[in-house]
Amino acid sequence: MLNHNLSYAILGIIFCAIPLAITIFLHPSSFKRYWKLIVKVILLLMPPVFVVNEIGYSLGLYDMSSKKIIGIRFLHLPIEDIIFGLLSAIIVPLITIIMYHGYQNNRRFRKIYFVKNGEYINRK
Repeated sequence: MLNHNLSYAILGIIFCAIPLAITIFLHPSSFKRYWKLIVKVILLLMPPVFVVNEIGYSLGLYDMSSKKIIGIRFLHLPIEDIIFGLLSAIIVPLITIIMYHGYQNNRRFRKIYFVKNGEYINRK
């Protein structure tokens, strides 16, 4: 049976880390080409998200069950929340870039996502 203290970490892996790994595996050229843009998005997105989450946790507006987290916190934020936010800040712009380039070539997302190496991006 799974350790209950890892419930939120396991959910973060399933819903964020695995999709991110698949996306980077399928579209390494997109990741390499746009990594600077993704870093800028992270730097713009994470501070406000971090501040709002810190306020919410410190005021008790929301919290994660202590029985389902690892127990490591930065200020009031569980480490699972920080990692999930960071991974989300990477995958959302990467998927948006892939969608944008696919639609520029009149291709639907479901037709381009599983194309290895982002062949649709290099077409002019």
